Amino acid sequence: KIQILNVNTGNTIGVIPCKEDAEQMNFSPLGTYVWTWRSPSKSSTPTANLNVWKLNFNESNKEAICEISYHQKKYSSDALQWSSNELLCTRSVTNEIHILNGQALSADILGKIRHEAFTSFTLGSSNSTTSSNNDFQCSVTVFNPEVKGRQARVTVYPIQATTTTTTATT
Repeated sequence: KIQILNVNTGNTIGVIPCKEDAEQMNFSPLGTYVWTWRSPSKSSTPTANLNVWKLNFNESNKEAICEISYHQKKYSSDALQWSSNELLCTRSVTNEIHILNGQALSADILGKIRHEAFTSFTLGSSNSTTSSNNDFQCSVTVFNPEVKGRQARVTVYPIQATTTTTTATT
């Protein structure tokens, strides 16, 4: 278990009920989610080892809820990234970046950016949402390192999004 503490009082706010030891942990920008990662098991069948926990603590609920789990071979601090307003979340998958509804991670993938051989990416800050339909813009910056004399490259993909559809210009 992981205890979430109030830094001012030291009191426990809530608990993340990890069944396995977490080796890494990261917060979403607004602190709505925490994701934990542990090394993959040695079994031949891949098992989920990256868990996303929703922190929705109140007087009657002191336990985080696991919203979704993934299998992630290697730890990367950028494996999951949220926009600053948490409306979008991105997940790194081999040669792709999946764009998810940042407030409903288990819903369908909103979009994918296909990009060969990248080593890192960043979901840029989003502008404010418009009040009428949650439209907002942000960008995904993808890095390819220098390989065999080929120059390193940074590619920026603008994202026009709502919580139900996403388009990326490639």
